[in-house]
Amino acid sequence: MLLACTHNPHVAPEPPLKRSDRRLLAYHALSDRWSAFNAHDADQVSAWYAEDVEVLDSATGETVVRGREHVRARFAAFFREHPEVAIDADKRVYEEGGRFVRDREIVTGCGDVALQSWVKYEFAPVGRRITRVWVSRFP
Repeated sequence: MLLACTHNPHVAPEPPLKRSDRRLLAYHALSDRWSAFNAHDADQVSAWYAEDVEVLDSATGETVVRGREHVRARFAAFFREHPEVAIDADKRVYEEGGRFVRDREIVTGCGDVALQSWVKYEFAPVGRRITRVWVSRFP
């Protein structure tokens, strides 16, 4: 997950136009997740993750967080520590028809400098749950 500190609403590309397009599901899932993140709602943020989600360090491939409840706890603590934090994304790349999505995310409100990084999300074959995430930073 790329994090950067800004107070602007996300500006990710528009969603695909076809209702049957799997990319549309990913678009809505990530948009809802960003809204929950900006509302500091750890329960709703974590609701988009599969029960057995893995968050991996993109540089090492090492698992940093495993399981939806652990994700929820990490976000809850992060929101308490950074009451002004907000997330935005300005670039998106869909891979394999929306199974994988890469976002360049910007997180603000957690220091003097906005944090930017590319985050890769993998979505379950059925449904809209995030099953794996590759990040350079995680709350």
